[in-house]
Amino acid sequence: MIIKVFPNIWMIKNYSNSFIIEFKDYCILIDAGMDKEAKEILEAVEKIGKRIKAIFITHAHLDHINGLAKIKEKFPDAIVVSSEEDKNAIEGKEILLPKGFKKFLFKFLSFFIKYKGVKVDKIVKDGEICEGIKVISTPGHTKGSLSFLLRMREKNILF
Repeated sequence: MIIKVFPNIWMIKNYSNSFIIEFKDYCILIDAGMDKEAKEILEAVEKIGKRIKAIFITHAHLDHINGLAKIKEKFPDAIVVSSEEDKNAIEGKEILLPKGFKKFLFKFLSFFIKYKGVKVDKIVKDGEICEGIKVISTPGHTKGSLSFLLRMREKNILF
């Protein structure tokens, strides 16, 4: 389900929620969801009618990156943006598991969920501006967790 949450900002309501930020000639995607949700994301982008220029990853748990390969297949020129700490998980070289009960659940599910790694094109750091969006390092959920601050229509919007 796609929900307009602010002018030019759409939320694809799924297990982890993904966001599309619409600009004049392109859009930016924040998080790629699960593999099965990539179809929903691609349908939303098609409805908006703009190409994806960049995919920003908040953190590399499977529910935020598993749809990445399908999205990159459709938009091969889109750059994947992440932290250095989460890069290996995005590229399929390791799996980052959540803590607590979810760790047990995801470890079990990882036998059934296949992840196809995707190359990270741009590593960003705290305070950096990328595509007009300020990167804020927010480690904790993963070592490389990021938040993204966008200034739009005289409002600050934090992802």
